[in-house]
Amino acid sequence: MWSTASNWSGDAVPASTADITIDCGCTVTSSAALQIDGSLTIASGTTLDLGANNITIGQNDVNDATLTNNGTITTTGKVTVKGNGLVGAGPFIVNSGTINTDKMSVGNNNGGGKLTNLGTMNTTGDWHVDGTVDNQSLINAPTGNVLFHGAILTGGGTLVATAIELADNNGKGASGGASDIQSQSFVSAVDCAGEANEPSLLYTVSGGTDPDDTYTYQELLDEFGTTDPEFTVDPNLVTSCGITAHALPIELLFFIAKANEQSEVKLVWATASETDNDYFVIERSQNGIDWEELFQESGAGNSATVLNYSMIDKNPYKGISYYQLKQVDFDGAYSYSPVISILVKYESDININPNPIINQFTIIGESIEDSEIAMTNMMGQEVHITITKALSKAFVQTKSLDKGVYLVTINRNGIIEIKKLLVV
Repeated sequence: MWSTASNWSGDAVPASTADITIDCGCTVTSSAALQIDGSLTIASGTTLDLGANNITIGQNDVNDATLTNNGTITTTGKVTVKGNGLVGAGPFIVNSGTINTDKMSVGNNNGGGKLTNLGTMNTTGDWHVDGTVDNQSLINAPTGNVLFHGAILTGGGTLVATAIELADNNGKGASGGASDIQSQSFVSAVDCAGEANEPSLLYTVSGGTDPDDTYTYQELLDEFGTTDPEFTVDPNLVTSCGITAHALPIELLFFIAKANEQSEVKLVWATASETDNDYFVIERSQNGIDWEELFQESGAGNSATVLNYSMIDKNPYKGISYYQLKQVDFDGAYSYSPVISILVKYESDININPNPIINQFTIIGESIEDSEIAMTNMMGQEVHITITKALSKAFVQTKSLDKGVYLVTINRNGIIEIKKLLVV
C-alpha cells in the first residue's frame, strides 16, 4: 500500500516533490489520488494499481515532473500530464511498459505537457490532448472520443480508435493553432473494411461546416483537404486504415492470409482497378509495430479489370505473424492496406523440469537465454523469482514461494507460452 509508511525506505511516505523509484517486482496499491511533482519510476515487473483514483504529473507551476513507466500502471480513473512551460518542455510521461486507464489528458491550454509512448496504452474513456503526443508504439482507445485540441501528434505509431475529433485551440495548445497531425497510423477498433474505407472509424471537425457531421478519412480529405484552420495532416506520413491523402491508386478487393499443412502462409489479394500502380510490397511483423520487407510484386500500371495476386511466406514467425500490403505509384507515392494476422501452429521445444518443484526448476529451449520469464499465482499476481540464464537454459529459484499452483510465462521474441507448475 502506497500510504503505509513502513513500505518505504526511511519509514515515511514520500512527498509529491520526491524522486521515487518502485522496483519490487510486486503490486503497489494506492487508496488515494497521486500528485507527482518530482519523478516517479515504475520498474519492469512492478505494477502500480490506483483503483479508481487519478494520477497527475506536474501542475501549472511544475514543469519538470516526470513519470517513467517500465512496468504496469492501472487505474479506472484518469491519467493527466500538464504544465505551463514551453511546448514540448514538460512535464513528461515516458511509457515503455503498459498503462491501463479510463481517461487520458495531455497538456493544458498553453501546450505544456508531453507523452512519449514506447509501449502500450489502453484506455476505455476519452482522450483530451492540448499538448504533445509522441506515439511510437500503440495507443488502444477503442471507446470514447479522442480529441486533438491544438495538439501535436507525431511518432509514427498506431492509434486504434472509433471516434477522432480534430480542433484548434484559439491560438493555444502545443501547435499554437490547428491540431498538427504529423505522423501516425489510425486504425479502426472494429474493422477497416467496406467501400467507405473505414465506416467504423469516424472523424469530426470542431468549427467545420457542420460540427455535428462525421466523416470517413477519405470524406474528411474531400471536404477539408490536408490543411484547414482546425487541423493539418501530413499527406505522406499519416494513414487511416491504410489510406493516405493521395488519390487512391488501386481499388483493393481483399487481402488475406492462409496457412497450409507445411506451416507456410499464402498471401492472396485482388484489385478491381489500378491507376499508375508500379508495384506491391508485402511487409511482415512479429509484433504489429516493427516491419520488414518480405516480397515485391509488379503492379499492372493501369487496369480496369479484376486482377489476382499471391505470394507464399515459406518461413513465417512461430505463433502470430502480421502482414500489410504496401502499394507504390510510379511517382513514389504509396498507401497501405489494413494489417492482417495469422496464427501458425508449431511444436513447442520448451521443457521444464522438475515439475512438481522443490526450490528450483530449469527451463530448456532454443533462445531461452534471450527470453522474458515471469511467474504468477492463480490470482494473477506476479511473484518474485530469481533467474540465472545460460545457453538455451534458464535456472529459476523458487525458495520464497508458498506451496501451490503457479503459471510461468515465457516470451521469446514475441512468442508467448504459458506453462502450469506445482510448487511442493
